[in-house]
Amino acid sequence: VTSYTSESGLASNSVSEVFASPEGPSWISYEGNIGIHRYDNGEWRLFTTNDGMAENSVGTIASGSDGSIWISHWERTALSRFDGSSWTRATTGALMGSPIYGLAITPKGAVWGTLQVGLGRYEDGEWTLFSSWLGLALNDIRSLQISPDGTLWLLYGYSYCGDVGVTRSTGGV
Repeated sequence: VTSYTSESGLASNSVSEVFASPEGPSWISYEGNIGIHRYDNGEWRLFTTNDGMAENSVGTIASGSDGSIWISHWERTALSRFDGSSWTRATTGALMGSPIYGLAITPKGAVWGTLQVGLGRYEDGEWTLFSSWLGLALNDIRSLQISPDGTLWLLYGYSYCGDVGVTRSTGGV
């Protein structure tokens, strides 16, 4: 067992998420505007806006089937994508207007994000917003999962309307 702290290479001891990508490297995000660390082959590497990320605050982390790493940002409601060598940005713009709480990437590369205003899909450089007026139980979605058969599962945030359970979409994603 090996423990890591700021004395052994971490940017902070206030770690908010650990993500082990299927390709091998592990990713660590922090509370506050620090950036994201990658641990690969025994080496730590800190990535920040200086490396091309949209923001240093990191919300959640997901990986695509192509080996890319996607992260959401709290401050600018944006996404950053790491392709193994460089970062690119995908802003949510006025369409979303809220932080992205959860991320899931389909095998075809579409990025789904959970929001306070519904569910967003980023595909081919464009965002599409899905909300309660399109059949969702609530707009405040906190978590999602995409099963291998393309079924989309949604978990909602707190509701003043009472418990609403989960939503299952079998239309494929």
